[in-house]
Amino acid sequence: MTLAPVTTAQMLQAGRVFAMRDAIVAAFAAHFPDLAVKAHVGKLDMGDVLEKDVFSPPCILIAATRLIDEDRLSGSDDLLVHLTAYVVTEDKMIGQGDARRLVKRDELALAICEAALVALSDIDWTGWGLENVSDVDGAESHPLFTMKSFERGTVYYAVTWRQRLYALGDADFFTGGEAA
Repeated sequence: MTLAPVTTAQMLQAGRVFAMRDAIVAAFAAHFPDLAVKAHVGKLDMGDVLEKDVFSPPCILIAATRLIDEDRLSGSDDLLVHLTAYVVTEDKMIGQGDARRLVKRDELALAICEAALVALSDIDWTGWGLENVSDVDGAESHPLFTMKSFERGTVYYAVTWRQRLYALGDADFFTGGEAA
């Protein structure tokens, strides 16, 4: 295989991961209207946790955290995208009037993670309004930073899943060949 030159404009036109992440952000924001939902560039590190005012809890930060090229027998290059919804919470007063109560940060984080996992099981919702996207695979949730972040008043959880972007005939885009 001989690679053909490809311009930045061509890469941006062919790229689908950024659009997928933005569509997921929009879907989560619509589904969880009282949470701040934003795109995130990748992984969280301890510096993010220790830096004050980086996040406004409660929030969900959506990131594409890993991309894997997967070849099919047809010659199309599918892209397996690992996605993460970072859930950041703090103690918060929830409810109105007599029903108002203080919800601890870990209770709120677990409730958000559970609701996200339920939403991710809806195959109609998880198409994100895009074409050639697989169903969600391997959705799970786990805590991230607990001790130092808990001491600072927040908890961090991650909801992770995988989805494929099917290339469907675009196998030769970057090699200069004709698409099937």
